[in-house]
Amino acid sequence: MNYAYKIRSIENQIEELEVLKKSFERRQEEARSKEGMDRWIDYPFTSSSVRTPEFKSFEKDFIEELKKQVGNEFKPYGFGGSHFYVSGFLKNKKTGKIVYISVSDVRFFPNGWYEDVLIRTAKDEKDYTGGSNNSCEFYEIYEKAKELTE
Repeated sequence: MNYAYKIRSIENQIEELEVLKKSFERRQEEARSKEGMDRWIDYPFTSSSVRTPEFKSFEKDFIEELKKQVGNEFKPYGFGGSHFYVSGFLKNKKTGKIVYISVSDVRFFPNGWYEDVLIRTAKDEKDYTGGSNNSCEFYEIYEKAKELTE
């Protein structure tokens, strides 16, 4: 066995990981300087077996911004995170119809919460399987929810 070769190979891997680590640290620092939901675009979430403080902060921002977006026309139900994704329901106050909203795991789909939000009709606030799947961007949730609940 060529130990010198194996050692050099591992040293090269360590160097590559250090470069990658610095890149993520730089992106994380840039994200902290942004405002609102923009700070979470391209954010490199840390993977963990428990919900991290950064994810809890993201979840809080997501729900607050969603509430602003839908205004008084929709009543949010059951929004919260479960590990590293966020989901919940919006009820159209005028029609009484409901939509379910969910975003994929932010660790493995970094901008999925922004570019590909799952939204579908639901019978009630416990219907997680609901109607046909639709998708929209984060800032289109209000329009899509309105379209599905009119």
